[in-house]
Parts: sequence; structure tokens; C-alpha cells
Amino acid sequence: MTFKVRFVNHYKRRRDIYNIYALLLLFVIISSILDKDFLTLRNLTNIFTTNVPFLIAAYAQTIVILIGGVDLSIGACISLVTCIMATIGTEGGWWSAMPGIFISFLVCAVLGFMKGILITKFGIQALIATLSISLIIGGFSLAILDKPGGNVSKEFSKPFSSDISLFIICTIIFILIWFMLNYTKFGKYIYAVGGNSLSAYSAGINVDVVKISGFILSGFLIALAGVVSAASMRSGDPTSGEPLTLKSLTASIIGGASFSGGKGYIECTFAGVIIFAIINNILNLLGVSTFYQYIAQGLLLIFAIAITSIQDK
Repeated sequence: MTFKVRFVNHYKRRRDIYNIYALLLLFVIISSILDKDFLTLRNLTNIFTTNVPFLIAAYAQTIVILIGGVDLSIGACISLVTCIMATIGTEGGWWSAMPGIFISFLVCAVLGFMKGILITKFGIQALIATLSISLIIGGFSLAILDKPGGNVSKEFSKPFSSDISLFIICTIIFILIWFMLNYTKFGKYIYAVGGNSLSAYSAGINVDVVKISGFILSGFLIALAGVVSAASMRSGDPTSGEPLTLKSLTASIIGGASFSGGKGYIECTFAGVIIFAIINNILNLLGVSTFYQYIAQGLLLIFAIAITSIQDK
């Protein structure tokens, strides 16, 4: 086999990854032309650090999409975690925050289990099940904090204000998820179930267990996103996570994840998040009103879904 043939075959297998990073490079070039401050170290660092919760939430959404679902409760869960973190163990150092962290991860894991049960055992569509849970969680968040407030200890928040710490956290998470999806039996089951659940069932895979496990894993990531968000704000907010629901969905779809399931790469989700963040960043640098930024985000979501739908046909 010639080098050219090998390269063509490799490109076909990894086409989505090459295409999304080519698009990312294009956005970087355009943004650097539009504003000279875009490529400064300070601005690039700001793009990354301010979007860490968004990045983790997008990973959570991608896992759910890969198993053929969608999660519209991600933002509400993140808001709930910030409220928990801001009202439990608010004084002292790291150890004082441990109860809040434990409860946050436990609650999100249980919620993930409930989503999986509603979808697999009761046959409720993921869209309806997660939207319903989102409304319930929103009520609990407001019962804990009816407005932004509370306190997250300074000692606990300090590492999350460090660019290096956030980079290490994101790198570890990325490597773990990438390894799980590409080199573990569970990762192969996720792609198999999302691609064709009937074929997966015929092959002896317990489809329901895989779907429920996927939602639980997503729950752990959501909890982590909420903890990071609370640490960065040093407070809780019952509505702070709301934008992350559609933002995580948009980033996943931009990255090539398909609503039909079984298609997508975590490295593409990363690129999708950065593209989304770059668009918001350049609009901020250009002084564009927040209202128009929401319009841009909505158009971006429509564009991403349209492209994905065309590719799935």
C-alpha cells in the first residue's frame, strides 16, 4: 500500500478531527485579524480559564450524546452544585469543603442514575426526562439559595484561580475520558449502543446498563464542573449554570457528535468548546452587545445541527 493510499484511508477515518481543527485554525486566523489583542498571552489564557466549567460540561454532554441521548439538565445540576458548595463547609481550608464536594458528586451521580432509569426502564425520551429533571433541580436550587450568595472558602478556591492548576485538571480529565472511550471495553460499548442499540443487544451488550452508566459518568463530570464553577465564583448561584446547557450541546454538535448516537470524539468536543469561546471572546473584544452574542450563539447552534443532520443522511 502506497503512502498516498494510507494517508487517504487515515484521513477518512479521522476526517471529523482534521476538519474541526482546520475550522478552529480558521477562527484563530480571522480573530487575530479582527483584533490585534486576540493572540496575546493574557487573552488566550483568559479564554481557557474562564471556560473550564463549560469544557467539562461539554464532555459530560458528549458522553450522553454518544449513547444516543441528550441532557437538558446539565446547567441546572451545575447551579445546584454551586449552591451546595456555598452553603456546606463554608469556613476553613480544603477539609471543610470535602462534605460539600462529596454531597455534590453523590447528588449528581444519583440524578444521573435517575435519568438513565427514566429513559431505559420507563421509555421516556431523553429530551423530556432531562428537561423535567432540570425543572425539579431548579426548584431545589432556589430552595437552597433564592439569590446568588453563600460562601466558598478562600483556601479551597485558591488552586482553582491558578492557570496551571486548571490546565492540569483539564488535561487529566481529557486523558482519562479519551482513554476510556478509545481503549476500554466500556468505551466500545458506548459507541456500540449509540450506533445501533439493537445490534449491541444482539451482541450480548446490556444496553440499559451502558446507558445508565453513561448518565452516571456524565453526572460525575457535571459535579466537577459545578465545583470548579463554585470555586471560581467563591459563591453559589441558583441560575449560574443555565447557559451551559445549550452551550455544552452546541460545542458537542460543533465537534461532530451526532444526535443519532455512536459518533463523535472527545478531542473534537474540545475544539468545539474553543471555537465557541473564541467567537464570544472576539465579540467581546469588538465591543459587541451581549444581546447580539446570544443571537450569534443561537445561529451557531442551528448551523451545527444543520451540518450534522446533512452528514447523517
